[in-house]
Amino acid sequence: IALADAGLIWEAARAAQLPVNLGNTIGTMRALNHESILPHIKWDLFRLGNMIESGNRRFGDSELADEIADLLRKVPPLTFQERLLSLEEADRIKTEDLADAQEALRLRGAALLLHPDLKPLTALIRDFCPSDTAYHMGLLFHVGGSHELRMALIGPLEPIVSSEEWRNSGRFSREFFRLWKPRKDRRMEMAKLSECLAHADQLAK
Repeated sequence: IALADAGLIWEAARAAQLPVNLGNTIGTMRALNHESILPHIKWDLFRLGNMIESGNRRFGDSELADEIADLLRKVPPLTFQERLLSLEEADRIKTEDLADAQEALRLRGAALLLHPDLKPLTALIRDFCPSDTAYHMGLLFHVGGSHELRMALIGPLEPIVSSEEWRNSGRFSREFFRLWKPRKDRRMEMAKLSECLAHADQLAK
């Protein structure tokens, strides 16, 4: 809670998830449901909770599964924006299928471009990839993963500097790609499918 109040949301979330490995599953779920952390990791709470509930229903601890299901029912449902910023199962495309998935990525990117809260990111991607911003926006979210992109959009200085101020600042355009760090294999995908985005982090410096 202290970390979250200081603006270190991701560190707080990681610390709260540690007890899962120590057997304190329901305590972890309640910690992640705290009002200071929840707005930033709600999608991950649903993902983690559903996974643990399903596992316990299959392998015997129905009481724990019921507790988790009850907790998840009390969490506000994902908003349209939160669903848009998260990767649903239907969005997961195998690496070998990426070359044939351009239209799906373009459609997802077009939806992202229309969302008012993503205007700063839209402008940034348009600077790097003006010829087909929708496709590259969809590709950015597919290859980058929702965690890193959400954290970069939130801003590293909350609450000292608001996320809105962060996204409107010159630092946002310069440092976005330094905050967004896909895995090495994902970077290889990005280089294969988008020359402009593959080199955008260098341009941002």
